[in-house]
Amino acid sequence: MRRRLLVALLCPSIFFLFLCATQAAYVSIPLTNNSYDDREPQINDNGWVVWMGNDGSDMEIYLYDGVSTTQITDNAYDDVGPQINNNGEVVWEGDDGTDYEIFLYDGSGITQLSDNALTDMVPQINDNGWVVWMGNDGSDMEIYLYDGVSTTQITNNTSQEFYPHMNNSGHVAWRAWDGTDWEIFLWDGENTTQLTNNAYDDGYDFSFSTPLINDNGQVVWEGDDGSDWELFLYDGASTTQLTSNAEDDFFPQMNGNGRVVWTGLRGYDTEVFLYDGVNTTQLTNNALPDMVPEINDNGWVVWELDDGSDTEILLYDGVNTTQLTNNEYDDKLPQINKNGWIVWEANDGSDDEIFLALPEDSCNDEDGDGFGDPASPACDHPDRDCNDSDPGIHPGAPEIECNGIDEDCTGGDDCPGACTAPAAASTYPSSRPVGGRALENRLTLVLLCVGTVVGLRRLRRSK
Repeated sequence: MRRRLLVALLCPSIFFLFLCATQAAYVSIPLTNNSYDDREPQINDNGWVVWMGNDGSDMEIYLYDGVSTTQITDNAYDDVGPQINNNGEVVWEGDDGTDYEIFLYDGSGITQLSDNALTDMVPQINDNGWVVWMGNDGSDMEIYLYDGVSTTQITNNTSQEFYPHMNNSGHVAWRAWDGTDWEIFLWDGENTTQLTNNAYDDGYDFSFSTPLINDNGQVVWEGDDGSDWELFLYDGASTTQLTSNAEDDFFPQMNGNGRVVWTGLRGYDTEVFLYDGVNTTQLTNNALPDMVPEINDNGWVVWELDDGSDTEILLYDGVNTTQLTNNEYDDKLPQINKNGWIVWEANDGSDDEIFLALPEDSCNDEDGDGFGDPASPACDHPDRDCNDSDPGIHPGAPEIECNGIDEDCTGGDDCPGACTAPAAASTYPSSRPVGGRALENRLTLVLLCVGTVVGLRRLRRSK
């Protein structure tokens, strides 16, 4: 069920979920509603969402494509940690009965990228369908890269290599043990550069997400400066220390423009901070824990707030901060795409479910028939309109047989029996006049079609 909520700053409490917006209303959609746990959702820029969910016996992978949900895996072993790119391709680690391996779904089928007796884990995928992961080579963890054709082992040494991340150029950043402490490394497709070299750890012990690399080649990570954890940013040429204080800063996330958000420990509390490329802004300032922020390419930030009884979801849109949820159960692990669509994991009182929230104006419905192009759950109807300039053409519209128009968006005109009139494009009729031989041919085809139908009906009556 979809709920539309136009609310002011002082929002009434609505059971389980309310959306409070100062600028725009939001639409909230429960993507799952069952008696099993659904966890760790990820969203791409097209609004497709992937997550892992329990099917009653083990964890499987599910994909929501903006209209419907598909269960990608169905086996007797756990499939976990899914990641999705902007083309809807999904990677995850799956138990094959012996150990964890890496799997790739390309929209039509599943390919097993690794197949050995050792653990392969934490895969990441870029928009070219390249996949990077860490895998045990029998003695330690190394970094592996699949480029759409073959797999290459990027590292081969006696040190541990952990948590690789890759950009759309195929450049990979990771952290590795140098024999004394953890350092940050960068592979540019040909050569590996060691970005840090000091006597302290780089890469927080409990952070599985750093270092991160964006499409401009910028790399961000946490590093111990000898007294606490601080943040560092490599811009392709040099490294800048973003924070310098006496308290821990950790769990950074970075967008494509080099803006960075993170969690900072302040006394007995944690707050959210934003670096915009020049200055740092403290987005929260309260006595409650704010944590695990995520940022999109527009600089919008989402995070968790522990309000003393449970965790809720908050959104900063570059100007205002809005509390998206207010209930008695945990809402956690929010993710945000470039359009401001937000997905998260929420407890409904019995188990964890997946929820999606998006601005109400996310529906692009030019002809006002309730169907949008592209498809959007913000529209009255979530299916795609194949002709958004004609309100009489949309999924489920009455179909006029054999007129060369696909009114119901099924992919072609409906002509029963032996009628074989080809369907014209969904944008016909156009403003261009049809005349001469083209009109004569079209009328002839329609008359033949009608004649065939009439003949079939008479034949049935005579039996």
